[in-house]
Amino acid sequence: MEEKKLEMINAIETGTFHEWVEKPDDYSHWNVYEYYSIFEGYDYAKYPQEPIEQKSVALESIIPPPLKQIKLGIKLGHIICDKDKSPVWNIHFKPACVFPDSEMKLLERGWAKLRLVLPGSGDPIKELEWTGQNEVTYKILGNIRYGDEPPPSTLDEKKKIVWEYAQQYHPGERFLEYSISTSGLYHFNVGDKVQFDLLEWGNYSECWNLKLRIIDIHDKPVYEDNSVRFCLEPLTDGQPGWFASYSMGQEFDEFVCDKTGYYRIEVSNGEIFPPTILKNFACLGTE
Repeated sequence: MEEKKLEMINAIETGTFHEWVEKPDDYSHWNVYEYYSIFEGYDYAKYPQEPIEQKSVALESIIPPPLKQIKLGIKLGHIICDKDKSPVWNIHFKPACVFPDSEMKLLERGWAKLRLVLPGSGDPIKELEWTGQNEVTYKILGNIRYGDEPPPSTLDEKKKIVWEYAQQYHPGERFLEYSISTSGLYHFNVGDKVQFDLLEWGNYSECWNLKLRIIDIHDKPVYEDNSVRFCLEPLTDGQPGWFASYSMGQEFDEFVCDKTGYYRIEVSNGEIFPPTILKNFACLGTE
């Protein structure tokens, strides 16, 4: 362990820390970094990484490493890896991308946290938010079930879920919240249509303009749409909540991957909902 620590320090001093910590297939270097980051305060974010545009156009240069994705505003549960690796995180919510056989070894050794459909911590709502999910999204999509209760099939049933959520977490407040459903699609090829549904729910009485942007790794927009505009009355006791779903290619203009890159989906709504990253995806070269 001490020998590996010296290797890590040398990599930091020579500017090759990211290459050292991210490349090994067995992820042993991540274990070394994880240990010393906890007990001696080593901080991944302190050490600069070679700019992506200076690297060759390989898969590693398209999809940033896990901690870089978090710095770009990505939630833990939305981290993506290349097609040969899986995202995992440990009990301290530190992420990593590993090969399938390495993931099982990390689980057996207690480093990685088992990725479940539902969170397993003592505070499931906070874990949902930390991993980029939301109780409303889970219930509306049918991921949370109570006994034999079927998932909601009508708009009124979905509005009722929102109303109950508003009563519990936003009593008397005006609010709007969003999430994106992608059906597990994070990798697209150049020329593919990027499809997803933007879910919106809340309680607000004024007019608002929904703005959707797709931005690249340098925060430059490659797509913008702010054509959705609504004015609603506020909720009252007994009245179902507001819920809507907008699909890329229908309510929003179609978006097609025109070149390789790593992109993030950003949503804002004036002062009601400031710019927030909700999802990410990568456009890759055809195989």
